[in-house]
Amino acid sequence: MATIPTDNLDAFLVPNVDPVDISVRDLNLTVSIKPKKPSFFSYFHTNKQSPSPSINDDKETIVSTDEYGTILFDKDQIIRNVSFDAKPGTLTAIIGGSGSGKTSILNILANTMSSANLSQTGNVYFNGHQNLKKIRSAYVIQQDYLEPNLTARETLLYAAQLRLPSATTKNECRQLVEGVIFELGLKECADTKVGSTTHRGLSGGEKRRLSIGVQLLSNPSVIFLDEPTTGLDAHSAYLLVKTMRFLASKGRTLIMSIHQPRSDIFFLIDNITILTRGQSVYSGPVRNSVSHFERLGFKTPEKVNPADYLIDISSVDNRSPQLESKSSQQVQSLISVWNSSQNLPMVEEKPEPPHHLRDNKTSLRNEIIVLARRSLLCSWRDPMSFAGLFLESIVMGIVVGLVFLQLDGSLTGIRSMQGLLYISTSIQAYLLIIYECYRLCNTDIRIFDREYSEGYVSPLGFVISRRLAKLLTEDLFVPLIFSTLVYFLSGLRTDGAHHFFIYFSINLILHHIAMNFALFSVSLSREFAIASLFGNLCFTFQFISCGYFVNAAQMPVYVRWTKYLAFVWYGFGAYISNQFTGFSGDCPSGDINSDECLLYTGAYILQVLDFPQNWIALPVCVCLAWAIGCLLAALIGLKYIKVNVTVSRRKKSKPEPEVKDELSENLTLSNSNVNGKNIECENANLVASGIDISVHELKLRIQKRDIKLKTKEILILSDISANFKAGSINAILGPSGSGKSSMLNFMAGRLNSSLVSKYASSGEIIFNNAIPSQKVIQSTCSFVTQEDDGLLPSLTVRETLYFAAYLRLPPRMSRSEKRRQADALIARMGLKECSDTMIGSEFIKGISGGEKRRVSICIQLLSKPKIILLDEPTSGLDSFTAASILEVLQSLANEGKTVICTIHQPRSDLFSKFGNVLLLSKGGRVAYNGSSDGALSHFQNIGFPCPALTNPADHIIDLISVNLQSKDKEDISRERVNSLLDLWRTRVNNNSDKRDFSQIKRITLAAELGSFELRSAPWLYALPILLQRSTLGIMRSPDKIMARVMQVAGLGVILALFFSPLKSDYISISNRLGLLQEVTALYFVGMLTNIAVYPFERDVFYREHDDNAYSVLPFFLSYTLLELPFEFISSVLFSTFLVFVIGLPRTPSMFFAMVYSSFCTINCGESIGIIFNTIFHHPGFAVNVISVVLTVGTIMAGIMSPSMPGVFRAINWLSPLKYAIEIVINIGFRGQKFTCDSTSRLPDGGCVLGTGEQVLKTYNLESNLDSVLGGLAAATIIYRLIAYGILKLYRLKLDKDSFKLRTKESNNSF
Repeated sequence: MATIPTDNLDAFLVPNVDPVDISVRDLNLTVSIKPKKPSFFSYFHTNKQSPSPSINDDKETIVSTDEYGTILFDKDQIIRNVSFDAKPGTLTAIIGGSGSGKTSILNILANTMSSANLSQTGNVYFNGHQNLKKIRSAYVIQQDYLEPNLTARETLLYAAQLRLPSATTKNECRQLVEGVIFELGLKECADTKVGSTTHRGLSGGEKRRLSIGVQLLSNPSVIFLDEPTTGLDAHSAYLLVKTMRFLASKGRTLIMSIHQPRSDIFFLIDNITILTRGQSVYSGPVRNSVSHFERLGFKTPEKVNPADYLIDISSVDNRSPQLESKSSQQVQSLISVWNSSQNLPMVEEKPEPPHHLRDNKTSLRNEIIVLARRSLLCSWRDPMSFAGLFLESIVMGIVVGLVFLQLDGSLTGIRSMQGLLYISTSIQAYLLIIYECYRLCNTDIRIFDREYSEGYVSPLGFVISRRLAKLLTEDLFVPLIFSTLVYFLSGLRTDGAHHFFIYFSINLILHHIAMNFALFSVSLSREFAIASLFGNLCFTFQFISCGYFVNAAQMPVYVRWTKYLAFVWYGFGAYISNQFTGFSGDCPSGDINSDECLLYTGAYILQVLDFPQNWIALPVCVCLAWAIGCLLAALIGLKYIKVNVTVSRRKKSKPEPEVKDELSENLTLSNSNVNGKNIECENANLVASGIDISVHELKLRIQKRDIKLKTKEILILSDISANFKAGSINAILGPSGSGKSSMLNFMAGRLNSSLVSKYASSGEIIFNNAIPSQKVIQSTCSFVTQEDDGLLPSLTVRETLYFAAYLRLPPRMSRSEKRRQADALIARMGLKECSDTMIGSEFIKGISGGEKRRVSICIQLLSKPKIILLDEPTSGLDSFTAASILEVLQSLANEGKTVICTIHQPRSDLFSKFGNVLLLSKGGRVAYNGSSDGALSHFQNIGFPCPALTNPADHIIDLISVNLQSKDKEDISRERVNSLLDLWRTRVNNNSDKRDFSQIKRITLAAELGSFELRSAPWLYALPILLQRSTLGIMRSPDKIMARVMQVAGLGVILALFFSPLKSDYISISNRLGLLQEVTALYFVGMLTNIAVYPFERDVFYREHDDNAYSVLPFFLSYTLLELPFEFISSVLFSTFLVFVIGLPRTPSMFFAMVYSSFCTINCGESIGIIFNTIFHHPGFAVNVISVVLTVGTIMAGIMSPSMPGVFRAINWLSPLKYAIEIVINIGFRGQKFTCDSTSRLPDGGCVLGTGEQVLKTYNLESNLDSVLGGLAAATIIYRLIAYGILKLYRLKLDKDSFKLRTKESNNSF
């Protein structure tokens, strides 16, 4: 695509910008929550996930709980008396330390604060009025909600088409997008997919810039930006703020929060508001800020970034009681001085403009077209979901068709036909509801929430476009494939083509009902556990009332009418009428008109099932109405059910332990304590000197396969040779996309190949002139990853560190000693004020991202490793906190540790403290490696001296960064970068010595490096700790408890409504069989519970297992032991309803058999969920596979398919449902007697099926109870052992040295 100069951005973004004057007066924000027990319906209407950013931007946490997690009354004032002005044409920055309330103010300004527990006073004026909707505004939030399967260019192009007026031409739209790409430096990644945590794409900094680009496309007059430079390197951050300055100069009003503005960024800002603990210490022009604090006795030192200094003096240092007391007094003095001196004028209120400034957005027709095209492209780009849905329809079609293969006209065949038609109505639709709920909750609804909140996507456009896009990919073909396979394999009627087309038409309509009903469920709750609970119970109500499991004529009067509301009843009735109108079975006597052949006639079958003949048109019309009704209900839900922000909870803690001033002493953990071992090191000098690391000619590449199985190879690191010294902080610097994170992940052994991507490497990593094995690396290194997704959201910071200490520190240490270690780290890392705050997640807003960073660092520092690798440890931190973190790292380096970290924007006063610096350019090439002092000399000697008052780190990163904002700038900067890289390469080649690595010593024992083998905690020791931690998390998640219990309780209530009381006549036989068949529904209860809980706990376990904290066994046992009580309670509830309420034989044997069968069924469902959620990391594909497996087991359970082919009968012996159903049916029918009327009485006066034993014999359901009881127990144990074995195999850690070749050009995956 041809490129354009950046003046196009100017040309398209400048027109029609109305100036907006923003005035904030006496703003206060208080959070208050009174104790209140949640109601059942609150779980449907309280949506905990929000596209809006967290209220708790830093330390503010509001709700208190007791030690058991019970909510107590608490109250906290987040913002207090904040006032400032932001004029048109200015760039205003809100800065401050952690807990200052920056994000909270932006949320108020952008009108994204919506929660019943928030109390806001004060006023925000926009040109004198208070209606934000009357101005054109945009808000760049901290979270990047982007479609992972689109490229950066496609994301911007679709966003432009949604935001620009319909009159905008395609060429104008494309030019604007290209201008934004240039201005934001996205040219080199414009055609890269956004990606996700599973499939990597854009870097974090590139996603940030892309999110900003999306908001710029609407040409807003006011732009709010929350931490726009987080995740960006110093050069990219500078260019971004420069772009913001340019946009402001054209008449816009920009307000942003920012953590660590470099000095040249600081002076690009017009106005600044400095916050501390929710109060202002200064608000006004940047040019007056330094002089204001100088008058108060705080003179900015020379060669220090003014922003860093101002944040330092206005932050509370809570690393020790003495520092906290001193800094608190200083901060309070600054607040008092500013409050007494601030004198802002009153704002003259003006009427609102009559028009809505978003009325000129694109038309609904264009919105639908754009969204449909985007959804279609995303579906095609997600082959796993695409394949999963088609695989589900193919496998289900084949399995159902083969299970009911070529049915004959016998009684058994007729019964099987009814089961087949019921499956066609219910099971496929049910699977689609579960899958669509998960797919929506996982990604799609988040994108909609963001775009809807911005006013550029409507619920109507979203819903219609989604169905249009899916119609071309799945809504037509999936039901067609399923219908064709099932219909012709099973041998349904072929005496007329219209029978098949009626069957397919009904299946097509039911498919759309399922998809629309899933959307309605998600509109009620964005959390899968709640959405699936609602969908599951509603659908259970539907298929119970359809007349298959319980005869419609025998339903209790108070629910008999509900069949007229159930689309499953109409669909099932249309199927039955289509198949049995005019049907004659294979009567043994041959005379279809004889009394003996009555049971074989279609008229009798329809009478028993209470459906009329030729009943097609009405049910089809009703099902169409259902599809449309579900669509309308989803529209109403999406439009009017508000997505609320939920504030996190704070746990009441015991009085804080005293921490000694000698924090370094508290932080020091003797190596002799690790794992309780006392191993003498042969070389004491080796221990004292630490571990020097050198990397020699390291190459790293990745091979990716697309949907067409074409392989694309990307070079990540190119011939990296570098040295990292013990005793100092070693920094890896470079622009975004230079391979910094990849290098650390490789050094830590955290890169893993998958089916679609394969890593390959060559080169050597050397520890103290020796090549270490993978076990040695694991024993000596701790790795702080860039993502903080290994933290449990329901634990507080203190609890998180306590449990980490219990697991990672030696068992010989007492718990009190371990807690002291954790408390010392809490103090040292400045986490004291948030120590009793829950971590939080996307559903529960907790501590800030910067605080999560510090918690992750604390966890890795607990065990005092010899080597510490940290990926962006200061990302998201203010400059004061970042400096504190680096001080801790420096103290560890002073102890002889080897500290290596990647860092984007280091403070100027910290650069000189770096030991060795590795400078990487894009493409993973080295521009410099050596001391920090030597870096400045190196670049000065080749003509690039560091200017005065310039951060040296910013200077050298600028030198090796390519400016993509225009063609001329790109050419000049690229030529400079290439020359710098060539100069360094020449220098390395001239000074390098060729080493024979075959002669270098290889280290296989960590003791050779003065360390000890890092062993995971013994399983008997780790198990009770994991149980305690998980129990605490469960008690603090009442919604998940409610979802687990309500799945079964709701099912029991529904069954009781329709089946109670059971009768003993002939027709009640089918009712009893149908009731006992509902035991199979518990299979899916186990699956839904697993899908809602296991994937997250699995990911946390993977992180901790990578750290070798504990093994697979304690995790697996703790998960199993904690699920058992819920399974038992669910089984007892379910059995109570079926036996005592509905009226199965009220005997101890029946009750305990039902409890036993229910328990084993739920447990096996969980086991299957564990198996496939471990094998497949793609959640949508795993859901489809699990659903298919469970459905196949349900179909073969024996009631709906008594005439299965032999191969399926053999396979059925592996299914726990076979044993569970046979247990409850045999106990439930033996000894029972049934009455009959004249229509079902034999010539001798007896009944066709007069006893339970006759029923069992007729339907081939007789079993040996001892055998099936033992078989069910064996199946339950074997399924769980298989789940454990697969998880164990998946986490098997191979020593990569055993298959990695040692040649420079090797290309071996690991």
